[in-house]
Amino acid sequence: MMDMTFITRVYYYIQASLLFWLFVLRGFVVYGLIPATAGLFAVIADVKRGRMDEEDVSIAQMYTSYYRMYSTYKWGSFLFALVFALLYMTTFLLNESTTEYSLIGLIVMLYLLALFLLLFTYTSYLITEGKVLFLHQTVGISFVLAIKNLLRSVFLLVGMFFLYYMGTLNLLLFAVSAPALYGIMVRALMTNLNK
Repeated sequence: MMDMTFITRVYYYIQASLLFWLFVLRGFVVYGLIPATAGLFAVIADVKRGRMDEEDVSIAQMYTSYYRMYSTYKWGSFLFALVFALLYMTTFLLNESTTEYSLIGLIVMLYLLALFLLLFTYTSYLITEGKVLFLHQTVGISFVLAIKNLLRSVFLLVGMFFLYYMGTLNLLLFAVSAPALYGIMVRALMTNLNK
């Protein structure tokens, strides 16, 4: 028979995933990306520590308080969403193009898109850890950490690609589990981060 703590933890992770989508939508997607992602990382850490059992607090209460705490990063979230949209549209257009330089442009854009996803992940994690107060400082430190911890960054990209592939196979499974799996992966890979 399965251990009840494992089942309870999976239930908490599913709740955290669904709350992630709710809070991303609450911020009209573009304003909610960083607060919802940083909140997800914080909630995943609290689930791992067992905070709900110690303090008798629900996942929704924790997520709401973390989202409010990180809501100061809404404009940074808007900038991240804008840059991501531009990178994604450029990559899409280069993929559809048949010019002789489109392959080189596509490779460069895929590299920039991967670097951008790493910057977003590292930035959201550092915000959760409370190491830096200003977003431009956090993004700069994130860039250095993404390059400095190259193997960790490659594992993050492979994990994100796996989650993307899971979304192409089953959208419902993706919606229910991908945010929590992303948060677990980031928390596991970012422990003992070389700063």
